[in-house]
Amino acid sequence: MSPPHAAPTADQAQPSAVVIENAFYEYVYKDGSKSKGLVDCSVTFPTGARVVMMGANGSGKSTLLGVIAGMHKISSGRAITLGSDSFADCNLQMRVARIGQAWPDNANWCETVRQTAATYPNIDWVRFENLCHLLHVDPEWRVDHCSSGMKRKIQVLLGLIYPKEMLCLDEFSADLDVVEREHILNYLKDESVRNNVTIMYATHIFDNLGEWPTHILRMSQGKVLEMIDVAGIDRSMQSMAYELIRIDTGKQREQRNPFQYTLQPLSPVVVETKDLFVRVGKANQGKFSTARVVLDGACLEVPKGSRCLLVGTNGSGKSSLMRVLAGKHFAAKGQAHINKRDAYHDTKLSDTVSHSLDWWQETEWDLCVADVIHNVELDDRARDLVRILDVDMAWRMNRVSSGQRKRIQLLVNLLQFKEVLVLDEVTADLDVVQREEFLKFLYEESSKRGVTILYTTHIFEGMDGWPTQMVFLNAMTRDVEHVHYFKPGEIVLQEVERALFPLKAAEWEKLGVTGSKYSRLGIQLAQKEALGAAMQQ
Repeated sequence: MSPPHAAPTADQAQPSAVVIENAFYEYVYKDGSKSKGLVDCSVTFPTGARVVMMGANGSGKSTLLGVIAGMHKISSGRAITLGSDSFADCNLQMRVARIGQAWPDNANWCETVRQTAATYPNIDWVRFENLCHLLHVDPEWRVDHCSSGMKRKIQVLLGLIYPKEMLCLDEFSADLDVVEREHILNYLKDESVRNNVTIMYATHIFDNLGEWPTHILRMSQGKVLEMIDVAGIDRSMQSMAYELIRIDTGKQREQRNPFQYTLQPLSPVVVETKDLFVRVGKANQGKFSTARVVLDGACLEVPKGSRCLLVGTNGSGKSSLMRVLAGKHFAAKGQAHINKRDAYHDTKLSDTVSHSLDWWQETEWDLCVADVIHNVELDDRARDLVRILDVDMAWRMNRVSSGQRKRIQLLVNLLQFKEVLVLDEVTADLDVVQREEFLKFLYEESSKRGVTILYTTHIFEGMDGWPTQMVFLNAMTRDVEHVHYFKPGEIVLQEVERALFPLKAAEWEKLGVTGSKYSRLGIQLAQKEALGAAMQQ
């Protein structure tokens, strides 16, 4: 079988960055059982290409990235990265960077970003400062004070701290807000063009990604189906992914964006906060206190049956607010009520509220999914949820991937009907088809059963018509900036960007960030700076 590849152009007369030929890979478990990762996989990536890897969950994207980066040894076939054996050449780690799964929740060391970088040998501190500026990372941030999105930016910075010839990116942008995601991807594109860096990017997030890749790699069931040159594509990446994944998974095609705009119901308030004051970190007494204030005076009212989208830049307090409402975090001051009951002290609210906030890490449970949920009767609603999340009841908990484990936990959390759902970035591991079907499930829970939903995300394509309102949090004031109630015809992503751009501009100004060419906001700031300089002359 000849590997799919892009036709070379005049300026591509150089060795291929990656050559995979008839590669097989199997995951082997402690009891000796195996599962297929790659099946007769063949592909060639040209040097300097930016390849978006597209496919349903379980299609083999992460496995292929692991083979290319030298983390997996194939059982047969050939895997060549930058002219060397991908697994045997240990020196490849100095030429290839892999940025994948986010740091776990307990990654809370108290050193600053600069102190963390100092543990790396032979650091080029000029490059470090430049990366901090480009990625909008304050080198004096303490890691234990950072939100998940801020930690993700630090993780990207440390992954790029040495110059690399190849980047293997495995859904690295899920925790980044839309402005930072656009900025970082365009910076990486510039790196690819200027320094001929080859980039492979496995993702289910296609917001504003249209002109970024040079190629699309389509995978299904551990096999490479085709390599597509984006020059011949005249439609959005989102719609293309949606159609191809439905074909590959055999799911019947449905009309996109099935949500109908609904007016905000005049219903009683279910979720309410008043003058909320929240710290994160260690709140010791005296000068050694390391707590950081994330919310100060936040007030919010959410009527029954609402689908409330919480939006904000990284570090604006979205997850902290969700944890307070879920009864997982104590507010130093103010009130947080659900159905007029204290969200933290009233333990009986667990019968009313379901939250998906903390994700299970790797587990040694040798249990199948059916054993985990053995005491829950599967009605039609539950069976529909099992189908949407594509969970196999025979999966063993100690053998599933991190994405499969999150889907199992999401199933466990939502199997039983609850009046209030608190969901924090739960769709990052769902492909575009699963994500739309899951949002449809939540939409029906709200519109037909009166469930109140609070939902945070940085993924907005395909959400038009879904939320009844958006609540914007301001990282600078640590408060609710404003609430937007949707009108028919409004595009969610456009409304998010309209609100976030000025908030992000204020944050960048505080960090001393100047305008740049890597995002629309950066270009706007650069133009503003140029105009100000011209007026002073």
